[in-house]
Amino acid sequence: MYHFWDNRHERIAIPMSAVFNSLRPHSGFEFSASVICFNQLKLGEIISELRTLGVKRIHIDLIDNAFSGLGLPKEILTDIRARFSMPVDVHFMVTNPESLVEFALSQKVNCVAVHQSALTNRLVASLHAASQVGTEVSLVLGPGEAPSEESIKKTGAKRLTAMSVMPGAAGRPFEPRVFDTLRQAARIKARGLIQRIEVDGAVGPQTLPMMSRAGADIGVVGSTVFPNRDTVGNHLQELLKGMMENGQSAGMI
Repeated sequence: MYHFWDNRHERIAIPMSAVFNSLRPHSGFEFSASVICFNQLKLGEIISELRTLGVKRIHIDLIDNAFSGLGLPKEILTDIRARFSMPVDVHFMVTNPESLVEFALSQKVNCVAVHQSALTNRLVASLHAASQVGTEVSLVLGPGEAPSEESIKKTGAKRLTAMSVMPGAAGRPFEPRVFDTLRQAARIKARGLIQRIEVDGAVGPQTLPMMSRAGADIGVVGSTVFPNRDTVGNHLQELLKGMMENGQSAGMI
């Protein structure tokens, strides 16, 4: 529940899902939950709870040793797709993502996110083909990395994902260089080359309002908001308070 005080100084409680939904028509902001940050033995239960909390998307990380960590097995795409209808975004942190991207596309995921630095001719062709049949393509940029307009056009990307931590594992420290990337992405979006800007890593009550002002309209929430690897003891209320205060100061709410 989200608690606030009205003008008569009476405490009011409303479901956090209602607050999330009230934000979206004004700011267009969405939240995506990174499932690698949750207790995998309770994942089905947790995803069901996330839906009631107003989180609209599922974010799945596939990682290999090149990023100094291991992510989730690709089979989790099949399992989640079989049980849940929520949009699924897949972030590939692997050296050779071509075959995994093709597998993800076969599972009808909603968005495939690949690192701009990992693009090859085969991968570009797969991404462009996916974009032509309605799968959203996102190019992932490291902290401070500049987006390539040529790569956006070749892949058909409609989203840019700005990493606000060094990619590879949950809980890594915040990288302020992300603001450079977000501002560059916002200028590209203003010209109509992309439609959405996502920020991934250390998304929390202190960082998200600044990220939103810099241009982000999707936030991947993980261990900063869910420190107990569960929905219990989460920081969604603080996150929402920061977003609402930011929206009010910007005249959005």
